[in-house]
Amino acid sequence: MAFKTDNIMKLAGAGTAIVAGLAVINYYAIQLPKEHKESLAKEAVAVIAQNQANCAKSAKALYESTDHTDFSSYSNHYNAKMNKCFMVVTVTDLDSNFVSIDLYDAVERKAYGNYTGTYMCSGEHAADCRLNSGRIWNDGNNSRLPADVMIGFKGTMYGGGSGNDTTQAEFMTLVQPFMND
Repeated sequence: MAFKTDNIMKLAGAGTAIVAGLAVINYYAIQLPKEHKESLAKEAVAVIAQNQANCAKSAKALYESTDHTDFSSYSNHYNAKMNKCFMVVTVTDLDSNFVSIDLYDAVERKAYGNYTGTYMCSGEHAADCRLNSGRIWNDGNNSRLPADVMIGFKGTMYGGGSGNDTTQAEFMTLVQPFMND
């Protein structure tokens, strides 16, 4: 009987050691990384929120440093994937049926895109729409021509083309990757 009791006690001790070992492995291999990941995720959210707040300040400062009319507005977005602060400025002149939309990096003050055209493409203004045009520079180098993407009227040097009543919507679709992430 003593032999069997000793073996049972050894097995019980070994079993306890195995369970304790598994508990340690579980803590260090599973629980601790999970807590660490949650902590990192909270830190990342806080950094993005701070970057968005800084972006809003930069965009407001840039907008206020320029001449703008009562018919102008802006919106901004911190793009975490690109680590950039983008803003879209829209200026409308009701008297001349003109609208200008510009995409900027509000911190570096680089132009990434621009659209010029009419805001109304019907009736007496229908012919004006053929000059609607938009350009996007993926690197913010708007002095480089041709742009990476050109829509609507491109000018005779870059293949002509003509704008229409959908050119502005097409431009805004091209702007979305900068203003969303």
